[in-house]
Amino acid sequence: MPRDGQNGIASDAHAAAVEDGQGAQRCGIVPERLEQSTRGLRLERRESESWNVFVRCGIVSFVFENELHTPLAHHACIVKEHDGARGVVIVYHDAMRRYTPLAAISMSFITLLASTDAASASGETGLLQPTTAVEPPSMPAYVQSTQHALIGVLPADAPFNTLGIPVVDLSKDTDRQVVVDREAGQYLGHVSTVLLEDGETMIAVYPKGHGRGPIVMKRSTDGGRTWSDRLPTPESWASSKEVPTMHRVVDAAGVERLIMWSGLYPARLAVSEDDGATWGELEPAGEWGGIVVMGFVEALAEPGHYLAMFHDDGRFFKSKGNRQSPVVFNLYQTRSTDGGLTWSEPESIWHGSEMHLCEPGVIRSPDGKELAVLLRENAGAKRSQIIFSRDEAQTWTEPIELPLSLTGDRHTLRYARDGRIVCTFRDNTRPRGGGSFNRNANIDELGLSAKTTASPTEGDWVAWVGTYDDLKHQRPGQYRLRLGDNRRGWDTTYPGLEVLPDGTIVGTSYGTWTEGESPYILSTRFTLQEADRLAATATASP
Repeated sequence: MPRDGQNGIASDAHAAAVEDGQGAQRCGIVPERLEQSTRGLRLERRESESWNVFVRCGIVSFVFENELHTPLAHHACIVKEHDGARGVVIVYHDAMRRYTPLAAISMSFITLLASTDAASASGETGLLQPTTAVEPPSMPAYVQSTQHALIGVLPADAPFNTLGIPVVDLSKDTDRQVVVDREAGQYLGHVSTVLLEDGETMIAVYPKGHGRGPIVMKRSTDGGRTWSDRLPTPESWASSKEVPTMHRVVDAAGVERLIMWSGLYPARLAVSEDDGATWGELEPAGEWGGIVVMGFVEALAEPGHYLAMFHDDGRFFKSKGNRQSPVVFNLYQTRSTDGGLTWSEPESIWHGSEMHLCEPGVIRSPDGKELAVLLRENAGAKRSQIIFSRDEAQTWTEPIELPLSLTGDRHTLRYARDGRIVCTFRDNTRPRGGGSFNRNANIDELGLSAKTTASPTEGDWVAWVGTYDDLKHQRPGQYRLRLGDNRRGWDTTYPGLEVLPDGTIVGTSYGTWTEGESPYILSTRFTLQEADRLAATATASP
């Protein structure tokens, strides 16, 4: 999330813009005005780079060459006026650095260049010259009300884009974001959300602390646009030892419930039967426990029956921990036959020490006959994994490696209205040989993705868009969205994800969204229709 008052970082772009005053005058632009109006540009200049500005039909392209004469381009597409404001979208291609910061271009500069008559320019080499440019793509309404260039697209074939799919960066567009909760000096972490049957009411729970601490609850009645104050919670919620996870369940008689888990030993469960208006205390679910209880709770074919999964490394499954050397991870599943009130003794469906599989996230096949579970690989030995079951979790396939575009932590998956899948998670490729691995650092400044093992959104809150068939055949998918730019290491993104009746997708996560501040809870929203249009601009040529 941009710092207060940040419209882009001050740069030397304005100095480059007036190096050739004659070139500017050829296009009818007074150099002094150009210098003044370009102070908002967020573009870096090196001594070996030359700058040109092209304009045609309301499109502005900033194009420069590096010392290897590799063209780099920033395209700004002007959108029609809306309520007195102009909206801009940036499509940028960076062959020098991992992910060039978005250019926040002042509206005065855009207006000035848009009014230039490029046809009257001489066409000679200089600072400003006309060129053929792509027409502006159709942009959604929210862009039209945006004051600065806040959306970026990294093409699939851009250097250092290791994912094989375009990346659309929504993280700087604060118009789509809502701060759910924020407290100076207080770490607010790992959030879980549910959407109630009315399609508008959402509940969020999260701890005051990293992975543990008193549980906070808030409610939204308008699909995540606004949130209540912190709500009263039962006394036992203050004793939570781990991240809370909340799920909506229905028993065979049609009784609807919300259940909330709190992990480690013993795993505890709280129940509400009035849509979260009142809650019971956290009570032990059995003489067992684990980590991130539950990764998911999924309805099975028989009404009132549910499947849930979690993991453990030997420390918390029983009252006396038994962590082995080397460490062995177990992936456990448990079942409920009474609509989530009681749960069976967990059974291990996978264990191993070479890979550390954990934090399961589930999605059913479109025909409902197959379960797919995506898994974090915590040892750094391989990418994230996926397992499948076609017999309602009686048996599972062996783990299969996923592409880099789906590699990360705490996958949460939902079907969009058009049948595609949105999967949100923390981008974590665990890059090796990428320089500093300081978890306190801003990964954007480490240059990790200059190494082929890293991702261009390393350490950030992301979402993947693709199909079930992509998962089934381990294909990269359609594109990735960067939803939040985490400013401190990999400490972010145990996310909630909900799909509203109108197709709007609402994600909610924690992270260090403001540098120097404690993590807080942020919500963002988008539709696949607008994301599709933005991703398509990645193919636009200079």
